[in-house]
Amino acid sequence: MNDELQNQIDKAYNTFSKLYQQGRYEEALPYASQFYELCRQSFGDEHPNTLTGHNNLGALYREMGDYARAEPLLQQVLKISQAVLGEQHPDTANSLNNLAALYNAMGDYRRAEPLFQQALKICQTVLGAQHPDTAGSLNYLAMLYQAMGDYTRAEPLYQQALKVYQTVLGDQHPDTAGSLNNLAMLHQDMGNYTRAEPLYRQALKIRQDVIGDQHPETATSLHNLAGLYQTIGNYTQAEQLLQQALEIYQAVLGDQHPNTAGSLNTLGVLYAKMGDYARAEPFYQQALKIRQDVLGNQHTDTTDSLSNLATLYVATDRFDLALRLITQACTIENHMIGQIFSFASETQRSAYLKKFQTSLSVFLSLVDVHLADNADAVSSALNLVLQRKAVLAEALASQRDAVLGGQYPELQSQFKKLSLLRMQIAQKTLAGLGKENLETHRKLLAQWNTEKEQLESELARKIPEMRLDEKLGTSGLQAVATKISASGTLIEFVRFDVFDFKAIPAKGESQWQPARYLAFIIPASDPETVKMIDLGEAAPIDHLIAEFRSQITDPSDQRGFDQFSSSPLSAVVADEPTQSKKTGLFSRWFGRNKTNQASRSHRDLGAVQQPLSNEIHEQAGYKLYELLFMPLQKVLGENTRLLLSPDGDLTRLPFEVLPTNAGGRLIDHYDISYLAVGRDLLRFGEKSGREPAAPLVLADPDFDLSSSPSLAVDQNNDTGLNTLLSERSTGRYSRDFNRADLHFGQLPGTRLEGERVADLLAVKPWTDVTALESDLKNIRSPVILHLATHGFFLEDQKNDPNQDSRDLGSIDWSSNDNLQRLNTRGLENPLLRSGLALAGVNTWLTHGNPPEAAEDGLLTAEDVTGLNLLDTELVVLSACETGLGEVQVGEGVLGLRRSFILAGAKTLIMSLWKVPDLATAILMERLYQNLLKKHLPRDQALREAQRYLSQVTVGEIRKDWLNKQTLKKLSAGNQDAEKELKQLAKKPNNHQPFQHPLYWGAFICQGDTEPLLTIS
Repeated sequence: MNDELQNQIDKAYNTFSKLYQQGRYEEALPYASQFYELCRQSFGDEHPNTLTGHNNLGALYREMGDYARAEPLLQQVLKISQAVLGEQHPDTANSLNNLAALYNAMGDYRRAEPLFQQALKICQTVLGAQHPDTAGSLNYLAMLYQAMGDYTRAEPLYQQALKVYQTVLGDQHPDTAGSLNNLAMLHQDMGNYTRAEPLYRQALKIRQDVIGDQHPETATSLHNLAGLYQTIGNYTQAEQLLQQALEIYQAVLGDQHPNTAGSLNTLGVLYAKMGDYARAEPFYQQALKIRQDVLGNQHTDTTDSLSNLATLYVATDRFDLALRLITQACTIENHMIGQIFSFASETQRSAYLKKFQTSLSVFLSLVDVHLADNADAVSSALNLVLQRKAVLAEALASQRDAVLGGQYPELQSQFKKLSLLRMQIAQKTLAGLGKENLETHRKLLAQWNTEKEQLESELARKIPEMRLDEKLGTSGLQAVATKISASGTLIEFVRFDVFDFKAIPAKGESQWQPARYLAFIIPASDPETVKMIDLGEAAPIDHLIAEFRSQITDPSDQRGFDQFSSSPLSAVVADEPTQSKKTGLFSRWFGRNKTNQASRSHRDLGAVQQPLSNEIHEQAGYKLYELLFMPLQKVLGENTRLLLSPDGDLTRLPFEVLPTNAGGRLIDHYDISYLAVGRDLLRFGEKSGREPAAPLVLADPDFDLSSSPSLAVDQNNDTGLNTLLSERSTGRYSRDFNRADLHFGQLPGTRLEGERVADLLAVKPWTDVTALESDLKNIRSPVILHLATHGFFLEDQKNDPNQDSRDLGSIDWSSNDNLQRLNTRGLENPLLRSGLALAGVNTWLTHGNPPEAAEDGLLTAEDVTGLNLLDTELVVLSACETGLGEVQVGEGVLGLRRSFILAGAKTLIMSLWKVPDLATAILMERLYQNLLKKHLPRDQALREAQRYLSQVTVGEIRKDWLNKQTLKKLSAGNQDAEKELKQLAKKPNNHQPFQHPLYWGAFICQGDTEPLLTIS
């Protein structure tokens, strides 16, 4: 090469580099093109210099916002780099990062993530952890996770990158400033405004000092700091900074750049918050047009512009225009949700969905407040609810159906590995420290958790059904309405935060108002006529539900409702106020203390207590009836077959128990069953062609089972959770449990129940030492699964916001050896805080050695998600509070209730409070008689059994349930129980011992209600 040509190449490169560093991209473009062409002509397409020029040109187009030109260039340079330089070359890593950064900017996170991860691995391997390029890769990956809402993963990556930049490049380097800026953005997204501001200021100062006031990166710092000031209400300073940023962007990047659109959009938001809609609107419109032209109609930034302009239209009374734009925005969001679900882990899916909770609330607020009489708007709102509600569960169900259903046999081993890994994490979390030290324990759990998330992501990429946008697009009102039975009505409840479009934050007015409940009513007789009813503020309704449940289940609480709250409908709801007064968590029976004295927290949940007075709990019940049901009755007309899809704390309420103004309860007038979401109807009736296994009945496990007789638990040392919890003021919180105090008492009624149900099903029950956890985990789709044992549900406790919620072992085990197994932060996972007790659990709890097949004796909801119940028609959880769990608005109840459905069960019968032992055994026998002999639909079989139990007399059960042999089985040597049972047997024949809803009202039926086919 002659000197003149070399000088031309050097000059082109140096000029490009200088202009690029100054952010003068338009001016840099011809020099980048010249450098590339000279290198290509001089050295050929595969020379490193040519690759550099090729890469620079693609990156330049990306920075200019010209993604259409950037993509083929960056794809080509990556292909050549891999072929010429090899997979492990730093320049290949750079090419990977550049292409991934383009996809990230385009909102195509699915394609960006593996490229970022690959680049980071190369940099760490080839360049080392302390190289600036490695820091750049960390920074890129963190940006992706932040965009996905996965802040937990993003933060440590940002922090690592910043530390490397500061160490290697110094505090005053532009890359250090970029890293500070990114970390500040993350803190702002997380609501940590006081941590974000100094980082923003520091980044801005570095950029002003080092790269100058007119650089696009300086404009970015000005823009971001202004966004923070706007968020915290410092509008004057925000406006000044935003105008400066916009001027720089327009001057350097041009009017059509995405960054320019971002500043226009943010200025629009600022003026809208100040109530200056006339100034805000043109900024919104300009930003929207640029984003549509440059980024396209499917980009997340376009969604933001559509939503912002829609809120302005509502504020200025242009409701129809607003509805059109916000509908467009939500359609794009559904597409984005589908994309994320097609590659993300379960944690990431959940985090990403939180980003869109606001849009659903805004949509519902628009329709509820301003368009309630617009039939099309109401239908659109319901469509969105049907598409968004319980969508996380939909994704998991799609994955399960695809793999276990045989569509992807090559993925069976990975799916099995994932299930085992989840169970392994659950067991280790519950077991706490073994022989390893605390640090090893934490690292092991972190490693397993990382492996789990990687497997979840890999499976999602390989299963097209995980991309839900197409499926959800066909799961709206029209599809669902065709599946409602001829005489039925679907009632879809939704809890949402109310957005006040006309509030002006600059005047101190809050845009967010208290949450409310809506009910959408879809009658099968007229599916085109959807009715939407506003049921009122959620807090007082939630309060009433807690009070109603308390008054039904807590006979020691003899206060009238008015004594509890002089104005219940204006009260602010807090945690359920009765946790410390209720009977023990695991009680279908009563507990005993260590001195072997019978003790009861307020009343046995055995069979023989006197019915409670209805007067007290009826007051709360009537108020709930007036608030929740009377508004619906006006629309229901003659329809008495109701399919209820509750949300929020409505999931804790068995509607059947509510008293009515016509006398009796709703169960006397309506046939009620439950759904997680109306969309579930689309799954019912599907036939797989596979044969389920025989029914399985598990009852009365030997909780004291031990591999060594010397280690067996003393039956007389029954600490009893009834006693434990009634004596604690702290209530049912997972971190409050002392492992040494926990003990599961025998449930004699479950043995009798299990034997009778098994006899009806013509199978041998799993009882005593055969009720083993490992065997239950290995079952394959029994047609009916009946579980009669202790159930448990542990309430959540607030996490320390400074702790990593994914660090499952971050408890100081050395502080109290007795707090090891049920006191870890891992238990704040709601699927580890509910479950069923099986054989050997007491032995495990007291540091004994249960048989290997018994494992820890705790079948958690996390374990249940790994069961294969794909062809199981019915699961009956004859245990305490199996329908409870952590309520997540829009996602239902995270606990056994959700897990059994995710495992594949078509129908689930479960309880919403602690259930009396004998009464439940009678109800369950009647249920199966209705199912197997009368062939009633599943919900009607339960309902008839409940009515029967509420009306049955002592005379009717004396021969079958109160004879000497049965009384002996039920008391199981407990003198107090035997005494009370004998007292019941002495009651007159016409005495009705189970009238009160405490006995029969806890159970509900969720899922498919069709009659069972013949059970062989």
